[in-house]
Amino acid sequence: MPDPPRIFISGYYGYSNPGDEAILSVLLAELRAHLPNPVISVISGAPAETERTHGVHAVLWSDPLAIAHAVRDAGLVITGGGGIFHDYGGLSEDGLLTEGNWGIGFHVTAGLLAALFSKPHVIYAAGVGPLFSGAARRYTRAVCETASLITVRDDASRQLLEDIGVPPASIRVTADPAFLLPPAPLPAGIPADSTIGVAIRHWDHGVAPEQWETECAAGLDAFLDRRPGQVLFLPFQQFSGKQEDDLAVAVRVRGRMRHNDRAHILDGAYTPAQKAAILGACRLVIGMRLHSLIFSLNARVPPVALIYDEKVRQLIHRAGLDAFGIAMPELRASLLAAKMEQALDTPPADPAPFVALARENTAAVLDVLRRGPDAGPGLRGEPLELVRDAVFSLLAAQKQLRSWLSDQKTNYEYQISLQREQMETSASELRQARASLEKKDASLADWQAYGDEMHRRLEIYRRQRAWRAMLAIRKAYTLLACQGWSGRFRFLPWLFSLLRGRGGIEGEQLEFPLRPKPRE
Repeated sequence: MPDPPRIFISGYYGYSNPGDEAILSVLLAELRAHLPNPVISVISGAPAETERTHGVHAVLWSDPLAIAHAVRDAGLVITGGGGIFHDYGGLSEDGLLTEGNWGIGFHVTAGLLAALFSKPHVIYAAGVGPLFSGAARRYTRAVCETASLITVRDDASRQLLEDIGVPPASIRVTADPAFLLPPAPLPAGIPADSTIGVAIRHWDHGVAPEQWETECAAGLDAFLDRRPGQVLFLPFQQFSGKQEDDLAVAVRVRGRMRHNDRAHILDGAYTPAQKAAILGACRLVIGMRLHSLIFSLNARVPPVALIYDEKVRQLIHRAGLDAFGIAMPELRASLLAAKMEQALDTPPADPAPFVALARENTAAVLDVLRRGPDAGPGLRGEPLELVRDAVFSLLAAQKQLRSWLSDQKTNYEYQISLQREQMETSASELRQARASLEKKDASLADWQAYGDEMHRRLEIYRRQRAWRAMLAIRKAYTLLACQGWSGRFRFLPWLFSLLRGRGGIEGEQLEFPLRPKPRE
């Protein structure tokens, strides 16, 4: 029995983006429908969530070693789908094959490794562009050279690839796989019929967010002035970061509306299929998010597109709905309200051509998989140059790391020597303190011996008659010679008292042993 096919998929997954998650869902469903028990691994920003949601093995996006292992063990590598080849946020040119890899550099990694390990590689339903920098064009061209086959979801992506030097024969124009996503049952509590669905996102390239958000709110108000119903904001992506937080944009736009009592925000965890069902239940959809427009087209719900990117323009153009697209710099309240009115009076576009083209993505993947290892072009040309550059970057990083470790070792040894000196100093001080304490203990013992000797002698003296006679003589001398007439008058009474055994002589001075000398 042949081993099950092993497939590795690289894309923008695990970031709570329903469009990309829909693409992954469709790709997995198609592979499982046509292949016997495929073993599938996926790059993800949230591996545990991806494994739980899609039933695959997931690899963390920032673990290049795990990615390399997964590519090495795979029989087919798939890059995509979705709009992954663009450099809106720049490009990390020295991050290839490192943990700090991101942007296009990240999305070409799987393809380069596929070429390194001679694995067949498919670029699947990709969106390409914009490519502002020479580095972005070089990286994109290089990963295309590693691919056995490339499918793109619109003509603009194909044209851009040809413009940067990718052979036209290797490119097929298909459609976004999300056209194959079946909607889920409509979640409970979702309004329908007269609802206007709105799926917008943050955008600040070439337009001021405050301006277009204000115009959008005013356009929705103008429509509600003339029509019954309500607006339902459906945030598509809710992730950390301004560009990925659709909820914040919905809150701002709703807050600028006069009819905000007729506007609601659907906040919660909904699957891509559930979001497709929600938009499919609407009367009209205002969409910036590409997949909100795809879901509405699939459900034959008329859309009005807010064109922030060429992929949105391409979709509505292919659907024959150019009249219902508004470029972001041209967005005005009156224009939006007019387009909404016009869309409601226009028959919906037929999604069948898109569905048929979307199925060609699967056919392309299965064709490359059937061809096996021979479909892999191997590492040559520009992909080889990129891998060489990456190796030099890794060596430079390794050298820098070794230098840093050496510095840390030197610093550590210096700190240890300081601590050793401090410990030796402390030990010396402790020895001195101990010696001083021992001397003090000896002195204390001397004083204790002195006290004992003093008391011993006193006891001996007190038992001697001579001692008492001495005290009596000293007392008599004190009274007669030291205290004048007062003492002389008291002498005779004291003497008679002494002879009767009562005279006080205990308080007279005594000679004690000498104190010991302090020790050196």
